Amino acid sequence: MRQVPEWIAKHDNEPVPPRVRLRRFQKFGGVCPVCHRNLKPGNWELDHTIALVNGGKHVESNLRPVCTSPCHNDK
Repeated sequence: MRQVPEWIAKHDNEPVPPRVRLRRFQKFGGVCPVCHRNLKPGNWELDHTIALVNGGKHVESNLRPVCTSPCHNDK
């Protein structure tokens, strides 16, 4: 059971709050789910697991931390 409510954006361009970025980073253990490398500060971005253009939602559960390069840039 969640201890805090899931963050849900009011619109698709709303920035993700730092607390949510941290929670997603911790949820994935600081590891990129694409290449399985340890993420380094300043070298990762949040990625929508299901892209917004493909019907994904701008919510906490649809975000994952990925390497800036190559994982996020290749997408």
